[in-house]
Formats: sequence, structure tokens, C-alpha cells
Amino acid sequence: MAQKSATSSPLWGPALLSCWRGKCPRCHEGVLFSKRFRLRNDCESCGLVFRKDGGMTGQMYVSAAVTEVFAIAILVVIYLATDWSTAVSLTVGLSLVVVFSYWLLPRSMAFWVGVEYATDTANERHAQASFEQSEKSRKTDA
Repeated sequence: MAQKSATSSPLWGPALLSCWRGKCPRCHEGVLFSKRFRLRNDCESCGLVFRKDGGMTGQMYVSAAVTEVFAIAILVVIYLATDWSTAVSLTVGLSLVVVFSYWLLPRSMAFWVGVEYATDTANERHAQASFEQSEKSRKTDA
């Protein structure tokens, strides 16, 4: 029997979209954050655990990699498009990178919660069971 790849899972789209909106990837109702930079431990609606032991390491890699690419892009734009002095270039560039990294942090945390949810096979089984239950109840209502 051929195995499905992780990206072929039907959970990827809904999970990542829900997380982008700051909602639970399973129930799409519970909120991910209690404060701007404070990820909840679990969903208050369905109980899904957001923070697993050592699970946010991927979020740190995503955040660091995207911020580094952004910093390089800013550096190139400032170097090619302006004739600013080194001090002005550093001040503007570092300010933009710091603001960007603060903007990106909760999004990378939410993204990683979605990735962990979509790649966990137990969640795929839960989603399939929920779908089958909804189909069964729809048939009994008809």
C-alpha cells in the first residue's frame, strides 16, 4: 500500500488558514494566543494541545530564516536605491528588521502550530472520524 505524503493531507489548507486567522487548526473556533506574543497551551474549545515539548523549535527556525531573508532584501534595496550614509542605512535597516521580526513572531508561531497539526497522523484520524460522524448525522437527519 502506498503511503500518502505529508503535503497531500487534506488538513494542510484548513489548518494553515485557520492558524493564519489566529484560530485553532482543529475546531477553527478557539483562539491561539492569550496575548500578542503568548501562545496558549491548548484550545479552550476542543482541547487540542498547541505547545508540545520541544515543539516550537521549528517556529524559531522559520522566524529566523524569514527574518534573515528580509534583512538581506532590505540591505540590497538600501544599498542599490539610496545614497545614504552608513549610519543612516544601519539605523533605517535595523529598525525595519526589528519591526518586521515583531510582526512575524506570532505569525510564525501560528504557522508552526498548523504545521504540527497537519503532519500529526492522529489529527488526520480525528478529522476523518469527525467527517464520518457528520456524514452519518446528515444521513439520519434526511
